[in-house]
Amino acid sequence: MFAEPMQSAVNPLECELGAQNQLVYLHIPKTGGMTLNALIEQHFAVKEICPFYRGDEWPANLDPATLQRYRYFRGHVAYAYLQPLLGQKPCYMTLLRHPVERFLSHFYYWQQRPGIVKGPAPLVERFHSMSLDDFVNCSTFAIKYNMGSIQTRQLGRAQHSQPQEPASEWVRVQCANDPENTSTLMLERAKCRLSQLAFWGLTERFQDGLFLLSYTFGWRPPRIYSYLNATANRLHREQIAPHILAEIEKLCETDTALYQYARQGFEARFQQMSEVLLHRYSRRAHLRLPKPLPAEALFELLEQHYIHRQAIRHKLSQPAPPNQSVYFTFEQAFSGDGWHARKYHSQHGVFCWSGPGAEASLDFIIEAEGDQVIQFRVLAGVTPEVLGSLVLSANGRPIPLLKKPHPGGGILFHGYLPQSLWAGREVPLVCLTFQVAQTLPANVMNPELQDISKRGIALKLIEIKPAANDGTFSPLASAWRR
Repeated sequence: MFAEPMQSAVNPLECELGAQNQLVYLHIPKTGGMTLNALIEQHFAVKEICPFYRGDEWPANLDPATLQRYRYFRGHVAYAYLQPLLGQKPCYMTLLRHPVERFLSHFYYWQQRPGIVKGPAPLVERFHSMSLDDFVNCSTFAIKYNMGSIQTRQLGRAQHSQPQEPASEWVRVQCANDPENTSTLMLERAKCRLSQLAFWGLTERFQDGLFLLSYTFGWRPPRIYSYLNATANRLHREQIAPHILAEIEKLCETDTALYQYARQGFEARFQQMSEVLLHRYSRRAHLRLPKPLPAEALFELLEQHYIHRQAIRHKLSQPAPPNQSVYFTFEQAFSGDGWHARKYHSQHGVFCWSGPGAEASLDFIIEAEGDQVIQFRVLAGVTPEVLGSLVLSANGRPIPLLKKPHPGGGILFHGYLPQSLWAGREVPLVCLTFQVAQTLPANVMNPELQDISKRGIALKLIEIKPAANDGTFSPLASAWRR
């Protein structure tokens, strides 16, 4: 059975997700959730992630016992749907967005993607061809009411048996006939539930939200990531005619009230985080900085916070026998930065592309005594030239590499890691950084592909083990000493 996550008695914003805790990310559509989810998923093993995402993917009559095997749930699912199924209270989080911008993004996203909206064919066809003005002023398209209040509804609806209200709901929900789900009750319920979440962020302050997320769970703050699933070719609120904007604002009244509440709470949490970081980790130079703190200062302070939380975790795990070697694949949870979401290949299994930046990192705790050797397998580079430019460093120091073809495909690299890289540290943490000369669009070798995300190398696995005394890696050791 899973247990409730531990929150710090000193600072309730800090939450420790242990092996017996579950995290639920309530993904409200068109808030930047796909980008955020890709960053969260790396902290969980593949087998720990619930496969159901959209509301229509959840099976009917779901057995709660099925959910006990997972630690991370994410997707377009209502707060009230999951809680009864999970037993022990999980750790909740979400992301909210300015309601008008979210409404516009949602409308244009649905219009641009046939098949999402279900219903009578004439209505669906008309929806995909109509203007925004016609949509907000047409009583036939009652889904506009749910678009306008979806943030309140997803957080604030009373318990019900459906994970998500379907996109085929063309008839307006008459809240007056549902005493448990009037607009007023849903708003108050949503505010109450929001205040109890371990984390919530705002799309308009996405990077600040990542800072707060990293602080809350003690994760390394991500510097490099790709924006995913953004709605293209859409209008923004400053481009909307005043009479249309006024109608949209009416539709978004409850979500606007919730958003204002969330924004005030987010600012208070962000200020509290900044004060604690300065109190714990600041140097004299930090005290002279303006408020709010610049991003680079927050990165630096949160790196110290991450190491501090890692030290606590390492201390708590001391009764366990130390690992004498590391064998890592991307099926496992990992701490790092600069990686795209996991990919699956029928022959090679799970792997990750580095990108969109030229550097990507992975953190490992090395508990074994003595020098270590590292070998890692790269399946491919986005181009042969990019693969040829790969260099590795450990805790900022370059690692000379040997390489040879792998029988199963790709290249196997070998390097030497002297114990001096981590000896004497509070936590024997080694940050491996994989750097290429540049990243290029995924379709650079095949322009017919639609994927234009910038990639570097496709990494499959890493193994770190004690150096042999038979001289196998003496050239690498000699290269290090030089």
